Amino acid sequence: MGLMADQKISQLNNIAGANVAADDEMVIVDTDAGETKAIRVDNIRAAVGLATTDSPTFAGLTVDTNTLYVDSANNRVGIGTTSPGYPLEVNGVIKTKFESGGAGVATMGSATASGIVLTSSDSAAGQYGPQVEAKNTYSSGSGGPYWNSTKTRGSGPASSGDALGSFVFRSADTGNTLRNAAFFTALSAGAGASHHAASIDFQTVDTSGVNSSRMRITSEGKVGIGTTSPNYSLHVEGGSAYTAIGLTTTGSTQFLISSGDASTNAVGEFRWDTGGLGRWSMRKSNAAETGSNAGSNFQIDARKDDGSYLSTPLVIYRSNGNVSLSNTLHTYFGKVGINETAPDYKLDVNGTFGFTPGSSVTPVDNGDVVFELTNNTTLTIKAKGSDGTVRSGTITLA
Repeated sequence: MGLMADQKISQLNNIAGANVAADDEMVIVDTDAGETKAIRVDNIRAAVGLATTDSPTFAGLTVDTNTLYVDSANNRVGIGTTSPGYPLEVNGVIKTKFESGGAGVATMGSATASGIVLTSSDSAAGQYGPQVEAKNTYSSGSGGPYWNSTKTRGSGPASSGDALGSFVFRSADTGNTLRNAAFFTALSAGAGASHHAASIDFQTVDTSGVNSSRMRITSEGKVGIGTTSPNYSLHVEGGSAYTAIGLTTTGSTQFLISSGDASTNAVGEFRWDTGGLGRWSMRKSNAAETGSNAGSNFQIDARKDDGSYLSTPLVIYRSNGNVSLSNTLHTYFGKVGINETAPDYKLDVNGTFGFTPGSSVTPVDNGDVVFELTNNTTLTIKAKGSDGTVRSGTITLA
């Protein structure tokens, strides 16, 4: 069989339309038999299962098994599936394209009440991209729009660590190859009898093209930055790198909580800044822990105008609680030096100092010495000897 006059017909329009009468005829040529034949439109309709009326009704339609499937019994259409569970079910990727040079809108549901609206606008190039908007504007009910992403393993639940769904942000590289740039993913944390726990993971791609998890919110509500297994409500980890949390005002760091300071080999630090430059820090020292509670002492550091280390005026030793006051760090245990880097006594003051003696003081232990201001002109010194006897002497003041 061949087409009349050997012409190809690229499209047959409106065979079932109102402008085609049932008794209209079409002419075909049988080139093998050399015959010309006529066939009525209602015969064509009957051959393909259409009614002979001008408004035919399909009892169902299948195109290439599951490319397009119409379930007329349940009023459902499937694309890529022969068992649609919804009015329209697509098994595969849906791509909506809006032509360049104007705005386009596609709506699922109602654009003004409850539905999903896809919008594209390039009225100002580079300003706006496609937008997805979910709406629920009904006056009754408290529920809002939601996205539903479902992951199972066959008929059973997803396993712990399985991705339950992701939002992916993509763009092209300089070679115009499309690349993932950032995304966040819901990860299964295990199923229970009446629940399925999950965490949320946020990932970005760095300038070297390496994709890494940056933040994780666990099913218990713990937030990890730089760690996927946070142990605290907020857990920040920088690996071997310097890690810090800064509290700022107008862009200048005023207070810093950090994992350490490379300039002082400090481990753990609270720091106060001016204009982003360190002034004072309070930290655990890097003194080695050698047993018997030694090492990892507490200290306060002063910093120079450029923020670098200046001195350590205060150290409290972990092993015995002894305090050292000096302008540089030293290790004279059991002694306090004021303006003295190498104290020789329990309290060694290099310079002038003053004190206020009591009005009636008695030494308690053997070896104690106390000062007593007996009256306006008499300073009494009392000492308790090793024999337990308190002896005193006076100094007359002019």
